[in-house]
Amino acid sequence: MANRSRSTTPSSCLLLGKPVATWDLLGKSLLERLITRLQVFGVDRVAAIFEDALFRSPQLPGQKENAAASGSAFWNNWDSVISEYLQHGMETLILTRVGPYAEFDLADVLRAHHQTGSDLTQVYRGDVPLDLVVVRASRLREGEGSYRNRLSNLLRNRHIYSMGGYFNPLSSPLEFRRLLTDALLGRCSIRPVGREVEPGIWLGQGASIDSSAMLEPPVYVGAHSSLGPACKVLGMSSIEKACEIDAGTTVEQSCVLEHTYLGMGLHLQHTVAGDGKLFHLEREIEVEIQDGRLIGRPGIQHNVTRAARSIVNSVLSTRAAQAASVNHQIAAEKSHER
Repeated sequence: MANRSRSTTPSSCLLLGKPVATWDLLGKSLLERLITRLQVFGVDRVAAIFEDALFRSPQLPGQKENAAASGSAFWNNWDSVISEYLQHGMETLILTRVGPYAEFDLADVLRAHHQTGSDLTQVYRGDVPLDLVVVRASRLREGEGSYRNRLSNLLRNRHIYSMGGYFNPLSSPLEFRRLLTDALLGRCSIRPVGREVEPGIWLGQGASIDSSAMLEPPVYVGAHSSLGPACKVLGMSSIEKACEIDAGTTVEQSCVLEHTYLGMGLHLQHTVAGDGKLFHLEREIEVEIQDGRLIGRPGIQHNVTRAARSIVNSVLSTRAAQAASVNHQIAAEKSHER
């Protein structure tokens, strides 16, 4: 069974320069979640075809092919993958484009497809067709021309499957943010990858939280991410995997995408941050940050901020020691008075 992912059509939103489905959301990308879901329903072979090599994803669990091409080369690759599957005796193909996020019972779609004897079944939401079809493989083996043309011919007599359930068009960064919020509130089936250490607070494996940091549920901190001293994560926010949030920074009603460093003393609000960029959700403006000491990649030696953080921690420790000394002296004087 084949899965294809396109990145440049209107319904495939880009978020900070990448297809929205390839960014992690609560610990796992929507593309990975789709592949996992297909496997749960018995799909034994998956191929993802990307229309631009820049968007090629890492090898995903259970994914046998991962090709990247552009223009006519994309459709040549698509035809090649379909041909290989047909030669290996596949009886049913599921073809989908990763774009909108939809929750429906795939087992019921397959059951309806087989019961109606249809050559092709397409999932609809209301009057809107979704880019997910189930195809009888034998019908694609017949005829002449490209498999793309054969598929187009089958679409004319499609069987329509109407879905209910949760749906998000994911046509803008705001809808990505809404999907995150709905997931944190349990309004859809997406669940955080990690452990719920307190009600509404999820931590991925290896997440490191400074004792002075503050988390206001519901929030998510992904695997191997770290929050420095006096950091705050508030208002249904997420910090994805392998992020570093430096001392005194607040993340409020925002998403910090994977492998992102945030410098000291920042306050992100209504923002998506990642890959050296910010997208402000209320103003709908994307800004590229040139200074990696503000927003960059973890693991880079942020010498200036590290030195400043050491000074701040030293000052705080000194003040705490002074306060303790004064309190001890006052207590001693009161004891002497008695």
